[in-house]
Amino acid sequence: MWKTTLTRPNVIASSSQAISVEVGNSIITGIHAHVLTANRRALWDHLQTISMLNKPWLLIGDFNAVLRMEEKKGGLPPKSIAMTEFWDCVQSCNLIESHSTGIKYTWCNNQVGSRRILCKLDRAFFNTLWSDSYATNPATRFAYKLKRLKDYLKWWNINIFGNINLKLKDLEKAIDQAMLESDNDPADLDKLSKLITTQRDLDQGRSWSSQSDIKEHIVHHYETKFKSIPIYNMAIYKWPKAVIWACERIMRNFLWTGDPASKKLITKAWHKLCCPKDEGGLGLTKLENINRALLLKLVWRITSHKDHWASFLKAKFQSRTSNWISYYKQSSILGSLKWAIQGMEKKFGWIVGDGKDISLWHDAWCSTEPIADLISNNGSSFDHLARVSDIIANGQWSIPSTIADKFRLANINTSTIPPPLLGEDIRVWKPSLTGCYSVANGVHREKFLKIQWSKWIWRKCIHPSRSANIWKILSGCCATDKRLQDRGINIASRCSLCLKNIEDDTHLFWICSFAATIWSWIHELFGFQWNPYVQNFETVTAHATTRSAAIRDLWAAAITNVLTEIWHHRNSCIFNNIPASSRRVKSKILANFFECSILMKSTMHNRVEDLMIFKNLQINPRPAKPTRVLQCFWSLPDLDQLRIGCDGCSRGNPGPSGAGVILCDHTGNTIGAMSAGLGICTNFVAELLAVILGLEWASDRGW
Repeated sequence: MWKTTLTRPNVIASSSQAISVEVGNSIITGIHAHVLTANRRALWDHLQTISMLNKPWLLIGDFNAVLRMEEKKGGLPPKSIAMTEFWDCVQSCNLIESHSTGIKYTWCNNQVGSRRILCKLDRAFFNTLWSDSYATNPATRFAYKLKRLKDYLKWWNINIFGNINLKLKDLEKAIDQAMLESDNDPADLDKLSKLITTQRDLDQGRSWSSQSDIKEHIVHHYETKFKSIPIYNMAIYKWPKAVIWACERIMRNFLWTGDPASKKLITKAWHKLCCPKDEGGLGLTKLENINRALLLKLVWRITSHKDHWASFLKAKFQSRTSNWISYYKQSSILGSLKWAIQGMEKKFGWIVGDGKDISLWHDAWCSTEPIADLISNNGSSFDHLARVSDIIANGQWSIPSTIADKFRLANINTSTIPPPLLGEDIRVWKPSLTGCYSVANGVHREKFLKIQWSKWIWRKCIHPSRSANIWKILSGCCATDKRLQDRGINIASRCSLCLKNIEDDTHLFWICSFAATIWSWIHELFGFQWNPYVQNFETVTAHATTRSAAIRDLWAAAITNVLTEIWHHRNSCIFNNIPASSRRVKSKILANFFECSILMKSTMHNRVEDLMIFKNLQINPRPAKPTRVLQCFWSLPDLDQLRIGCDGCSRGNPGPSGAGVILCDHTGNTIGAMSAGLGICTNFVAELLAVILGLEWASDRGW
């Protein structure tokens, strides 16, 4: 603005609330609006007059009015008429509000406490011509484009889409007319078809019967698109470590404090959170693992699909031996693909069809690794262009002696290789039961030992917030005095509940006299025996392992409520200076059981002990699951006959499966028995295979 080449500024309009200056071909207006709503109306009219000049225009200053309810804090709420008039002026002038940084509120009344009032009164606006001339921020340009799009959408809504209500009325009249014509001549199928078609048009129109529905649909559509941008980006490019670290830092801080900008002192390592709940984590996934899994999906599509784009990328990035090129080639995704495939080669395999797509030496088709890798240290030479189809003749294996010698060097028994299927070669992803790659089974993570307490805290009958609290306690993430001292903070430690011993996890939750009182009381409600000398999470949960599902759920909720309420009560004693009260803790625990009774879906046993527990907890009992006694009749086989008893099952359905067979004679004596593993299959297939195995086994032995 201070260049010597600019023309001399010229005041083109002036009033008690605004001064407009033209510099070159642009207009800058300084604002100091009146405090009264009625007096500001003259300013709004004055600004609308200047907007008609149709020049690049910047407005900046004190408008003495707010645009939104959240822009005022304290005092009386802002007047709706004042905000409406302000908005009408902004819309009629086609102004865009400039982005602001720093302090949110620009004015205060210099009071404290409940009399303090904060407002955002100072702001800047510009029109689209100013944005075209001076704005360089991509976000600003995007907002400007949306502003221009709004005008086209208005025109499209009026001229193309039309008035929905009028169209619906016309369709209703057309249905009445078609119904009348069809009733007068029921045998005319054309009139009936016209009635059905008109009714279908009306039903489709009613699904868009309001402007709010259209607005919600459009907003949801573009919101979904924008939210998916990071996933699309991860599926093509390898994210830098700095970006992943910054994103995971926001996630970590939000998880522990609720504020992405602040962190907590006592936490758990992030890689230990990114594991399943039964391993002590929260079921999260590291962004680096997601990035690799998404890129592996692109690798899978390139190597297994027959589309033109996949063939093009395969020819560009792979050598004739189907290996990824090691030399430099200008590409924005090659480095990402090679990073994703690194260390994952052993998880890819082949099902041999005609063998034309499988490299004989460099693909893992008959072993866990390529044959060339198994014997690479023996100085053997390979024909890198050889295919598996070279050793297939008439649908059978025809392996020359020279190739068979190399197979023996790799410890591969050629007689155990399954015969080819004589179709297209199928690429498989070994970790998947179906052989097809998916992001879910493509995530590679660090594995930890399974823990027993996870099944007690992550239950449907326990609210997720309480499950998260008990998870923090059992994971050692509570800032007790002992843990703060271990972090190098010099503080004097004393249990705030019993006012006697040093505060650590074991004392606070189990040994403290205050905690012992709560545990003794809750054991008495359930009728369990309380042993104050041997107490930890494992011994407490063992009381309900043989009880009904409803009692197990209630006992899990009881343990969760006791531990969380002890921790919350401890914090109240320290930070709110409230004396310890076991009565207050007991009342909160009983109140939480009502929430558990609503979420609980399990059944109880038809026993007095179960009913007494529900009565003590002051909640309605769950229905008892009736016991059904089914009679089974088993008759002995006739003389000189045998009976085969067989069964098969699967863990996971599909999953690892097995089958068992027992053979009995006419006296009921067991002649023989066998069992076998079936690999990966479903329950139904396991049952059928058990029958087949039993018959073959008995037939082989001449029975």
